[in-house]
Amino acid sequence: MNKLWISILISLFGLTCSAQLSNYTYKRKLCGVHSMWHRFTLPDAVYGKAKEHLSDIRVFAVTENDTIEAPYILQQNTQKTIHEKVPFHIINITKGSNGFYYTFELENQQLVNNIDLTFNNQNFDWKITLEGSNDQQEWFQILDDYRILSIHNKHTHYSFTNLNFADSKFKFLRLLVRTKDKAELISSSITCSRLEKGTYKNYPLKNLKVQQLPKFKTTHIDIELPMQVPVSKLNPIVSNHFDYYRPVSILKVVDSIKLDSIWSYKTDYISTKSTLSSLDTTKFEFNSTTGNKFQLIIKNYDNEPLTIENVQVESSPYELIVRCTKDATYYLAYGNKNASHPNYDITRFKEKIPEALEILKVEKELKIGSKEDKKPEKDFFNTYWLWGIMVLIILILGFFTFKMLQEK
Repeated sequence: MNKLWISILISLFGLTCSAQLSNYTYKRKLCGVHSMWHRFTLPDAVYGKAKEHLSDIRVFAVTENDTIEAPYILQQNTQKTIHEKVPFHIINITKGSNGFYYTFELENQQLVNNIDLTFNNQNFDWKITLEGSNDQQEWFQILDDYRILSIHNKHTHYSFTNLNFADSKFKFLRLLVRTKDKAELISSSITCSRLEKGTYKNYPLKNLKVQQLPKFKTTHIDIELPMQVPVSKLNPIVSNHFDYYRPVSILKVVDSIKLDSIWSYKTDYISTKSTLSSLDTTKFEFNSTTGNKFQLIIKNYDNEPLTIENVQVESSPYELIVRCTKDATYYLAYGNKNASHPNYDITRFKEKIPEALEILKVEKELKIGSKEDKKPEKDFFNTYWLWGIMVLIILILGFFTFKMLQEK
């Protein structure tokens, strides 16, 4: 009897392994497998049908006798800024007729392109001049009339005190803060910043709605995309030429319901501490999140509302690096609400993956079990076959149990 149970469990385990592809709703054939390591980019249409955090993404290798998972690494080729700190010390702090001077001596004469300043002053609007020299006799201008700003009140906490300039190589740097007030510099850092560009895709908009709400002194920008995609950058295009700095909240619409011809939306906050400023032209960046409807809420307070011409939506598409060890037909599978993130060994040995990888072609989407899915693999059992075999096993088990009871 024990041997019978073991045989049944082994059979069930084999059926479960063979049927694992049937636990997913969609599949796409991967073409071009010729070596162990490959890469491919997830098609946009996958995001709306997979789980939000892509935990149900799988790659299956299908042979005549078996179906196994092929391990993969999911990644985004995002933009990175590398900051290399440059050691220095301040050798002079003086006050002149034009303002306050700070002289920095760099320990190593090397390229720099960024200075980050922190002042004890909370509210200021200053212009600065930055110069460089190798002997403190002849000075060369690096920045002139560069604006730095800090606003701290019950509505806004905003600072822009970062100096960005072209690569410069001097032994000494001299900063002039043009102010009659006392500029209290409490900390500073000098760096050489290097940008490692990522791969980004600009998504077209399906609909853009800009609405002014004078009662609440806000501007609401509703952004709709044609489909659900991963989004990590939003860039409002402002046509106004005057200076501005407005707090901005970034939200994602996660659900909607229509009551009495009026749509009601459920939203999640992505960011509540962003600032739209004429001084800082960088885009709003945040962790990649999948969706097709987003909203920006700009707080205008008592200021004139800004004119928003457009909003650029960007993200770095997800890419899979997959290890193919079997001579098999490979499929990308997704659409399983019960799937959790896989745990593969290869994530711990990324340094051993070759840099140059062949790119796989991802074919059209097929719904598993549909008429288009005409060629089921020999090891593929649909749900009805699986249930039928399980019922048969139960009947056989019941028959043997009944016979044993009769013999006793």
